[in-house]
Amino acid sequence: MAAAFTEQEKEIIRAALKKSAQECIPTVGVRGATVEHLTKSAGISKGAFYDFYESKEHLFFEVMEDWHEVLYSEAMKVLRERTDLSDSDRAAEALLRVCAILEKNSLMDFLENDLPYILRKIPPEALQKHYHSDDVHIGEILRKSGLRLTQPPEVACDAVRLLFLSLTNRRQIGRHFPQVLELTVRSVCSRLVSN
Repeated sequence: MAAAFTEQEKEIIRAALKKSAQECIPTVGVRGATVEHLTKSAGISKGAFYDFYESKEHLFFEVMEDWHEVLYSEAMKVLRERTDLSDSDRAAEALLRVCAILEKNSLMDFLENDLPYILRKIPPEALQKHYHSDDVHIGEILRKSGLRLTQPPEVACDAVRLLFLSLTNRRQIGRHFPQVLELTVRSVCSRLVSN
């Protein structure tokens, strides 16, 4: 890291770089983002960027990890707090919350289009240490939630992934997408989770 920055300045710059990267996700994506663009809003030079990240892909990888944390912590929050609901309804509410976050932040396009590119650019040892597939995260949530499944965990993970992937077809489904998504999520949860 650059010696010219205090620890507080480094934190502020990292946050600004991440914010800039998040703003690029729905507009230009990873490939369209330039280091110059990312650094401009952080108020640092292009050369200083490399004191914080090895590449723009490393920055977006860290942003992706942050989003994973947000998504899974929001799902767990719903599962912990909504004890007034049946287990299948709690699961549905958790999935709908995650879907809303994914949609609001254009994350499905990012995960489908940019994530494979990012993963090719990150060294294997970093991936092994930091990156886990959705199956690992979804499986962990299922274990921590105490939900009793009526299907094997692998089937539940695949069903959740299918629900998330449906977000990429919002335009094809049309104006009834929110209702169709809720209907589908609730139907799937009622078949996957024992009440």
